[in-house]
Amino acid sequence: MEEQINFSLDADKAQKLHLIFKSAGLTPEQAFTLFADKTIATGKLPFDAERPNNRLQKALTSKDYIAFTDPQAGLRWLNE
Repeated sequence: MEEQINFSLDADKAQKLHLIFKSAGLTPEQAFTLFADKTIATGKLPFDAERPNNRLQKALTSKDYIAFTDPQAGLRWLNE
């Protein structure tokens, strides 16, 4: 059984996508099917678009850190 998926895009973005798909010899439906197949096969998006989890987000906004004057100083600290 097939299910139809519909979504809207900005006209400029849609036109650019159509040109890219056409240059690859694909219809939008074929391109989306490739995207869906790759996503299912890998169990994740086929490109880096993940949001940081709560722990990483907290670390990114933390002011509790040590500042180093150069990368070597940071490496020495890590290896102590």
